[in-house]
Amino acid sequence: HKNTSLSSFKKCDFESAVFTRTSLENISCDGSNFKYATLSNANLEGAGLSNCDLRKASVMHANMAGSDLTGANLSGLRMASASLAGAILNGADFTGTSLINADLYKTDCLETDFTEADLKGANFEFSDLRGAIFNKSRVSGTHFEHVKMDEDAVSKYRLIGAKFEFVNEEEYEGGY
Repeated sequence: HKNTSLSSFKKCDFESAVFTRTSLENISCDGSNFKYATLSNANLEGAGLSNCDLRKASVMHANMAGSDLTGANLSGLRMASASLAGAILNGADFTGTSLINADLYKTDCLETDFTEADLKGANFEFSDLRGAIFNKSRVSGTHFEHVKMDEDAVSKYRLIGAKFEFVNEEEYEGGY
């Protein structure tokens, strides 16, 4: 086997593809179509996934830590036991997505849409959630400790059952 180093799969069509134990670590897939794709036990750490279409995809036990999902459409995505720690999710659409127990530690979620998402038990510690939309989201047991968040978000989106601590605390200003 010849070891070929791949660095880019930009604007590719992976609709309904199956990626099992595949590594796309640090590979740019910006603008690609992953609609209905299955990514189980895949390593997408540091991958460029901005403006990708991941609607109705299934991401189980995947590592997406540090990935750039800016502007990606992840509506209806099914995700279990996955890590998005340190990911850039600015402007991404997670409408109706299942992110139960997902690790979203230190993520950038500026203007990210979590409308009707199931976020039970998700960890958003030290994340920037300014402008994020949580309309009708399920947040029981979700961790919002040490986050930056719009001051009216808790009442505006009725984030009932979530865990809040040190939200918008001065000592964390610019320190994430």
